[in-house]
Amino acid sequence: MRASFDALVLFFFISAISNYSMIPQLSIAQFPWSSIDIADATYRLRPADDSQSDQLLNENIRLTGILHPPLLQVGHENRYIILSGRKRILTAQSLGVQEVSGLVLPQSADPMLKWRTILVHALIGSRLSCIEQATFFSKAAKELSISDQCLLLPLLERKPQQYVLQEIAHYLQLAPKTISALHAGYLQEKIAKKLAKLSFEDQQTIVALIQYYKFGGTKQKKLVGAANDLIMRAGHSFKKILAGWNQKPAEEENRPQQAMALLSWLEAQCFPKSTIAREQFKKFQHLLQLPESCTITPSHSFEDNSLTLSMVFNNQDEFLQHWPSVKKIMTTDHE
Repeated sequence: MRASFDALVLFFFISAISNYSMIPQLSIAQFPWSSIDIADATYRLRPADDSQSDQLLNENIRLTGILHPPLLQVGHENRYIILSGRKRILTAQSLGVQEVSGLVLPQSADPMLKWRTILVHALIGSRLSCIEQATFFSKAAKELSISDQCLLLPLLERKPQQYVLQEIAHYLQLAPKTISALHAGYLQEKIAKKLAKLSFEDQQTIVALIQYYKFGGTKQKKLVGAANDLIMRAGHSFKKILAGWNQKPAEEENRPQQAMALLSWLEAQCFPKSTIAREQFKKFQHLLQLPESCTITPSHSFEDNSLTLSMVFNNQDEFLQHWPSVKKIMTTDHE
């Protein structure tokens, strides 16, 4: 799927720069650092606090140079501004490279072509995080209509609908730590949508737990669901609710066990009656000392006092051998 998506993106990129006879094509040029306005962050998509170094990119550029040229355009005072590929330029500069080759988008390019080219260029070889996508459309919105923006959504494998643009835009309204976690991939997009309903303080408390315990999708869902429920019920912050857990930080090797204990504790706070009933039922099961072939289960969520006894037989002959006794017990009980 990754290879096929890259091929599709490359096709769109080539189309954007070659198949429009009425639009000037990109040109290639060499740029000394003095000709590039690196401080200009007009088209930067990554969050400002994203200073994460890419060791693989660093090593690749050191060995082979920049194989995927950045995209630039003439700006103020005939200096070039970076449209896409800032990280490659900064990496090359840090390695002592004197100048860099790049693609130049003519100033005559219309806004739709410019933003389409920026997006397709940014997608070659990588995916954009939800935050980068939101930043892209927040900046493109200054020059493109909503209908034009929708035309770019399929490049991100999203439906070309206005409500999708609105959903993406909401990610930039999350708490700073939530934005960082979503950009870095620690936080799932569907979980971020649920966190948007909470205060910045609660978001950051939850994100800190997700990162500390390295919760995956299922556990993130359980944590956020319980937090939402308890915050609404208690009427105060999740941090204050967690004070009742009273657990000290665990060594890294013990964090999985502590994480499960946290989720169990939260479930107990959400459903105290069910938790007590479950513990009482476990004691009841233990007292019965059932054989391995028998199991007993309560009603769903202990909605009533009914019990279900299940018995496993190896075959029909064994079943028929015991059936008269079982039937007698059942009949006697019924009478």
